[in-house]
Amino acid sequence: MTPGLLVRYRVLWLVLCLVISALLASALSSIRFDTRISVLLGDNDAYVNDRNQLAAEFPNRQDISIAVSSASGATNVFSAPILEALGALHREYRRIPYTTGASSVVAYDSPFGEIGLFPGRFRNFHEIDAKAMQAAREKAMADRFINGILVSPGADLALFSAPLSLSTSTSAQNREIADAISAVLRDLRQAHPNVAFAPGAEALFETSTRDAMIQDLTRLLPLVILVCVLFICYCFQSVRHGACILLVTLLTIICTVGTLAWADIALNSVSVMAPLVVVIIAVANTAHILSVFRQQLADGVTSAQAMQQSLAFNLRPVSLAALTTAIGFASLNYASAPAISQFGSIVALGVVFAWLLSFLSFPALVMMAGTAVNDIRLANAFLRYCQHLVAHYHRVIFYGVIVAGLIAAALLPLNKPDFDRLDFIDQDSPLHAYYALLSERMQRGTVMNYGIVANNPANSTPLPDGAIDPEFLQRVDELSVWLRQRPDVLDAASLVDVVKTINDTLEGSQAGDNVDNYRLPESAELVEQHLMNYVSVQQDSYALANFINTDFSTIRLFITTTPLSNQGIIDLDVAIGEFFTDAFAGDAMRLMRGSSTLLFARMDRTVTVELIQSYLISLVMITAALTIGLRSLYFGLVSVVPNLLPATLVFGLWGLLVGTVDPFVMMLFSISIGLVVDDTVHILSTYQRQRQQGLPVDSAIQAAVTKAGPALAITTAVLALGALILLMASTLYFQQAARLLVPIVVLALILDLTFLPVLLSRLEKARERLAARRQQAARP
Repeated sequence: MTPGLLVRYRVLWLVLCLVISALLASALSSIRFDTRISVLLGDNDAYVNDRNQLAAEFPNRQDISIAVSSASGATNVFSAPILEALGALHREYRRIPYTTGASSVVAYDSPFGEIGLFPGRFRNFHEIDAKAMQAAREKAMADRFINGILVSPGADLALFSAPLSLSTSTSAQNREIADAISAVLRDLRQAHPNVAFAPGAEALFETSTRDAMIQDLTRLLPLVILVCVLFICYCFQSVRHGACILLVTLLTIICTVGTLAWADIALNSVSVMAPLVVVIIAVANTAHILSVFRQQLADGVTSAQAMQQSLAFNLRPVSLAALTTAIGFASLNYASAPAISQFGSIVALGVVFAWLLSFLSFPALVMMAGTAVNDIRLANAFLRYCQHLVAHYHRVIFYGVIVAGLIAAALLPLNKPDFDRLDFIDQDSPLHAYYALLSERMQRGTVMNYGIVANNPANSTPLPDGAIDPEFLQRVDELSVWLRQRPDVLDAASLVDVVKTINDTLEGSQAGDNVDNYRLPESAELVEQHLMNYVSVQQDSYALANFINTDFSTIRLFITTTPLSNQGIIDLDVAIGEFFTDAFAGDAMRLMRGSSTLLFARMDRTVTVELIQSYLISLVMITAALTIGLRSLYFGLVSVVPNLLPATLVFGLWGLLVGTVDPFVMMLFSISIGLVVDDTVHILSTYQRQRQQGLPVDSAIQAAVTKAGPALAITTAVLALGALILLMASTLYFQQAARLLVPIVVLALILDLTFLPVLLSRLEKARERLAARRQQAARP
């Protein structure tokens, strides 16, 4: 498509764009949001099958947990106000749908048959005297099923839990549960103003994440568009041209999100940021076309001629920039995390729409809006200052940037992987307060679960009844004892503890109090008999199905850790695997990992490596694209330096000041080249054009900066402003995106306007000297 055809049939192209946009917009109301935490996990981990098999063998029911504490600070939960609040929860929890029971220190299920510290009491706790209250506290803190589970070790936090009848739930059910929890707690807060309630539940996680996504999208997207367009209006001194950019931007978003809706692709916790990125890219494309259009008008040509010349000037660099940006984002598909790969695909799709609409719809809109030849504000003054620096400090710029780049590259290894999935929770939500309280006061980390399978030695298949063999259970007990001795483990529990407790209860009543019967029976038949007796009296909280599967071939081991980092979780798992292999080598036992927490920890490291690899792949592909687009291997290789430097400098400093990166910070590193390459493409492409017109090196460089610089300065400012707005987002990783993207794109502009001209001048003059020597040597 030639610039002449784009201008001549501009109205036809505009109508076509509007019709397609309207068609895609018709599906916008059906856009879905996928808030499942599983979209953050890839399916290529070696332990995914283990986790899925154990989930099928032991379907866990969801539950609701509410942290109850004093609203005025740390206090003793064994006090009338806290206990009255817990009693009120026991009376009101049935208002929450799908609940099947409740447990707290007021009334709890115990494997020993006890029902609570205060039998039959749900109110009037202020009538209990201090001595009885102290006795209840001492009893509770000595009970391993209460201390650290229902009450914090410091007795400054109590937990109320209510299991649900649901193993999985729909979004509608989650909303129903979440709304009911909010209604119950609203009433309780009014009745107990001195007590703080912080709820936690899978339904709350889903609805909180969904609400935060919708809030960020509906609040930040219009703000990004408004701020960017107002800035454009100010710089170009034209509201009409700003309105044209606004319309193209809106059409780009409509087409991008509408395509997702038609394809039934849901936005997730990461990809919800994609429309914000697409907005900035759409504004950048149109700003380049408008900038050169305005420059041509200033030379006195007609509007049609100015637009045709602008399109001719921008067709190659804007197309190259769109291609390389799409490559940078599409490279995220190399990551195994679905949320990250989908984000890259959506932005790449948006880049294509932004490119098409910039050339097909924008020319007609600008020409219909009329002409304006005012100077471009801010950009020209900034360009003059950069040119002044290049003219007077070229040696300092050249060597200073090289030294800074080498130092930053040396600092990159200081960045260590770390990931906390709770960053996806709105920091202002009650759910975030719940996890913060548990982390601060319960003094425990996560609960990891493993499956231990009794294998048939003949064919390595699960052996029915093999998990109730006393020798098998003794091996599991040895593992539990070893675990409890580790400093990173608080407790380990399994069927062994259940069987020992039953044996102590039954045999102890026959043999007398002086006989230690907290041990494993000597035969599988007796173990099975104990378990059958237990089933008849079991409590829901300690149901046998939680510990052993139906054919008695697999048991579960639960490990409660101290607060651990991701690497600490991985190290613990490695130690467990090594102990299991060394201690039980040759035995008919198999270890299965069933914890999503472990998968998340492993994902952190795996996806980080994948994103580094995707960055290298995108760098190679972008360099190849520039080599082909600029028709020069030399210029393709030259572009590598300014494309690498911004991210290297920023992440080197990040390693020195912060030192931790999660997959979503690494995602920014991976896509940064796709964003910063825009500046390099326009400078090199314009420089090539000027050289082809016969200008010497320095004059061509100055002309390239003068011609392409204004649009680059404006688009970078737009990108930085749009990214800064992400600081207002609900989730931490959006805020990190702002902290990293802003310095990267600003540095990219500064380097392309200062370091790249200096580098280009030195390289070009060196090439000229080398060519002159060769010509001289070739003369007879």
